[in-house]
Amino acid sequence: MIIISADKNQGKTTQIKKIVAYLKEKNIAIGGFYSEKVFDNQKFIGYDVIMVETNKSYAFLRLKGNNTQQRIGDFFIDEFALAEGIIQIKKAITDEVKAIFIDEIGKLELKNRGWTVAINNLLHSYKGKIIIAIRVNFVQDILKKWKLTDVEQYTTSEDDYKKIISKF
Repeated sequence: MIIISADKNQGKTTQIKKIVAYLKEKNIAIGGFYSEKVFDNQKFIGYDVIMVETNKSYAFLRLKGNNTQQRIGDFFIDEFALAEGIIQIKKAITDEVKAIFIDEIGKLELKNRGWTVAINNLLHSYKGKIIIAIRVNFVQDILKKWKLTDVEQYTTSEDDYKKIISKF
């Protein structure tokens, strides 16, 4: 497993997008998703989740929602987008892609929500590379939660980007 860790707004998603672009350019089969900030008239409104295989985007977390939606912090969770992410992970396992991306793992998963079930399946049934983004302050808790020991941890630096892509 490869972990890309950094603080909030320090380039985790950018690093993942660069790796995804490189692997696609090399025609390496990949799956999973990354999250991207969404703005409306330059005002931050939440995050979309983008499927790496298809580039299809789904509204995932929004600052505005309704009382029927689950929440995490200030955000309302779109259950359809969550389900699509889980489907993409299952599909990537079945398709035996070379790498599966999850951007990002954090509070939701530490509370056994979000991508937790999909991550459990991934850890038990997938033999390829798993590349995940985690905020620095959650890394130790995530490692402990899933008893992860065979992990390579990287930052968002250009040197670390080169190290990660050299593994393919």
